[in-house]
Amino acid sequence: MIARGADVPQEYSKVKEDLVVFKDDRFKVYNGGPIVKSNGGVQWIMPVVFENEEFMPRAVYEIAFINCSPKEASGLRVFYVEANDIDVKFKNQLNDNYRVFSSLINGNYGEHKKYVVIRKTDIAMVAFPDVYVGLQAPSSKLDVAKDQDLGQILSFLETKCRVRPEVTHVATSDSFQSPESCSALLNNSQQTIDQQKIIFSSPVKVRGKIKDRLCSLYVTKVFMREDPWKVYYIISKNDNLSLLRKHKVFVRVDSGCVSGQIYDDDSCDCADQFFDFILKHVADDEGIVLHVPCHDGRGFGFAPKAETEIYKQGGTGRIHSTKPMDTISSAKLLYKANDYNYDIRDYEGVASILTKLGCNDIRLYTDNRKKVNSLLAAGINVERIPTETHKSTCKHHIEAKKNNPLFFQ
Repeated sequence: MIARGADVPQEYSKVKEDLVVFKDDRFKVYNGGPIVKSNGGVQWIMPVVFENEEFMPRAVYEIAFINCSPKEASGLRVFYVEANDIDVKFKNQLNDNYRVFSSLINGNYGEHKKYVVIRKTDIAMVAFPDVYVGLQAPSSKLDVAKDQDLGQILSFLETKCRVRPEVTHVATSDSFQSPESCSALLNNSQQTIDQQKIIFSSPVKVRGKIKDRLCSLYVTKVFMREDPWKVYYIISKNDNLSLLRKHKVFVRVDSGCVSGQIYDDDSCDCADQFFDFILKHVADDEGIVLHVPCHDGRGFGFAPKAETEIYKQGGTGRIHSTKPMDTISSAKLLYKANDYNYDIRDYEGVASILTKLGCNDIRLYTDNRKKVNSLLAAGINVERIPTETHKSTCKHHIEAKKNNPLFFQ
C-alpha cells in the first residue's frame, strides 16, 4: 500500500533493506541510530521486527543501549519491560510501568548504570508502509526463558554484542491489567476495525506530568482500516468529544517520534511542541491534539529516521558517511529525494476525523504547508497560527525546516 498522494522516492525500497544488519527468516534487526541525552541514559536504539507469513510485522521491539553503544555492550545485563506508547508519551503518573521505564532509559535502574533494555511496542512503523498495531494485552504468564521472540533477540545480542546470556523481565503491578484497564482498552477493537472505516475506541484517562505540571487528559484511539497510517490518537481535556462542535477549536496535528517522545532525545523538538500545545490549549479545554504515531520520520518510519540521526551528528551510518548535516539534507541524501518527496506524510485521515467530530472551522498550530493545504482541500476552514520553538539544542534543526518550501517562512 502506498500513501495517498505520496511520491515515495524510488530508492526507498533498497534503503529499507540496506538498513537491516541481521536477518533470520522473518526476524529482522535494523541498524538504528543515536539518541542525544545531556544527562545520560539511552544512547542508541535498534528496532526489531518479526514478520508473519505475509511478511507483515506481527511484533515490533526496540533495543535501547543505556550509557553505551552496541559496540560497548559486552558483558552487560539485559532487561525486558512492558510500557505502552500512551503511558510513556504522556508520562502517565497513573501507571507504574511508565516510572519503571523512565528509570531504565535514564540509567537510574538500581545499581546498574550500563545495560540493555528491550521494549515491546504496541503501535509502530519501523519502515513505510508496514504499520504494526498490537491488539493483544500483555500476558500475566510471560516466561522470558520460553518466549521465542525474546529468545531470538537475546541470541542476536549475545552473538553480536556479547551481552550476558539471559534477560530479566522487569514487571510491576500494572504490567498485567484487567479488560477495563488502560492497556486493554487501547487494544480491544479487533472486531470493529474489520467492519467499519473509522472506529473510535473508549477514551482512556491519563495523568501526565508535563513540564512539572500534572495534567488530567483523555486519549481516544481511532482506527482507520483503509488509511495507510491506521491509528490516530485524539488528546483532549474532556471525554465527551461532541462538545468540540460548539466552538472554533485549537488543533495541533502531531507526528509520532520514537526518539523524541519515547526516549527524550535532546536533539529533537517534537516532544517540546507536543507538550507546549497541550499545556497552552488542551489542559484548559481550548483545543485538541491529533497525534499520528506512524508519521515518524516524515512518514518513512523510525529505522530510516534513525539513520538520518547519524548524518545529523556526522559519522558513519549503515549507508553513508557524512559530516554534520541538517535534518532535511540528511533525509534527502538517504532517499535521494527532492525538496518535496523527502516528506511522504498525508493528512486525509486527519481531515476525516475532524469532519467526523464536527470541527470544520479550526485554528491550526503549524508551519507545514501540506497540513494547511490538505485540510483546506477537505473543506475545513483553517486559521493558521505559527508555532514557537525555542529549544536551544534544536536551532539547526528548526532553521532547516524554515528554509524549505514545504514550510512557511
